[in-house]
Amino acid sequence: MLYKKKTLWLAIGLAAGTQVHAQQRLDDVQVTANRLPQTQGDVLASTTIIDREEIERRQASSVVELLQGRAGIEMAQQGPHGGQTSLFMRGSESDHSVVLIDGVRINSATSGGASLEFLPPEAIERIEIVRGPRAAAYGADAIGGVIQIFTRRDATPGTHASLSARAGSNDTYSQNAWVATGDADTRLNASLFHHDSDGFNATYPDSSGERDGFERSGAQLGISHRFSDTVNFDINALRQNFDVDYDGFGGSDYRTKGYLQSFGAQLDVALANDRQLAITAGHFDEQREERYAGERESLTESHRDELGLQHRFIRSNGVDALGIDYRHDSIDFSNRAGQEYGRDSRENIGIYATILREYGAHELSSSLRYDDDSLFGDETTGNLGYAYRLTPAQRLG
Repeated sequence: MLYKKKTLWLAIGLAAGTQVHAQQRLDDVQVTANRLPQTQGDVLASTTIIDREEIERRQASSVVELLQGRAGIEMAQQGPHGGQTSLFMRGSESDHSVVLIDGVRINSATSGGASLEFLPPEAIERIEIVRGPRAAAYGADAIGGVIQIFTRRDATPGTHASLSARAGSNDTYSQNAWVATGDADTRLNASLFHHDSDGFNATYPDSSGERDGFERSGAQLGISHRFSDTVNFDINALRQNFDVDYDGFGGSDYRTKGYLQSFGAQLDVALANDRQLAITAGHFDEQREERYAGERESLTESHRDELGLQHRFIRSNGVDALGIDYRHDSIDFSNRAGQEYGRDSRENIGIYATILREYGAHELSSSLRYDDDSLFGDETTGNLGYAYRLTPAQRLG
């Protein structure tokens, strides 16, 4: 198994940024299923990796297009490009799947869903999809599965850059720029993106000629530094502004504008050959302003702060992990009717343990998690997986 290698922790950040073939390979490294680095062939869950090569080949204009048609995933979008989108995994509700950007949870503190319609493929290096319940690793809302999005990065020493522009129907234009520079110890990755479209009239039949436009612009920045053979640090930031026109029940002059931004940092320390420590911190903001006929109807702002600590113990036939994470959500809301939420904040503390083992052809995965939520109370969840390996490429379980 991949985690038997003592220096694997140091390569995790680099492995996520390397270019691999679009086809799913058993040696592809993913870190989402158990919050640990594993190859595709070692994960006892249904997983898919969408790498940069596939993103560029498909020329998708949104993350929604990249996820549509994937096994176990159903997307529902209201109206044209930029319209509100809901994600359903394995038949679960739209708020029963966790979406992460560089380890930071971006699910809304109000609806529970993630605004996938605004995420730019231009700033994405890879997407890891894990289908099925992962509540024992991420908490009770990871019932349908977990999707983690990694922003652009390149581990190859030297300077690399790309510039692209596209045009399409409905006066649609897209411009993107990306650069990566540095040496083997320090890397900087940055990208700028802009997408603008006049759209089309989402109401049929309608002869007014009114069109529902969409605009998205933003930037992404990532910095990584290896202080020594035992200490590595990464920091990532993503900011995007959006402006969307749409048709509602009361008319056609509705508009949503706002922004999404996430910040994440991780410090990896090798305490010994068989012990590794990971410290993470993250912050997420989402703002949505709803307008009708030029007048503000409502303004919603949600904020999230996260802290995490994970200790890994490398064994001869597997790995153990103990972790604790803290999350604080808060909401600022106002509308013309003067309504407000009964509770505008909550805290969650989670403690979890994971054990991964190989006994010859037998593979075992087990996780246990305890959550104490200031709004929903405390809950304990567990997960147990087993597989029997028939060949290096085939197994039952």
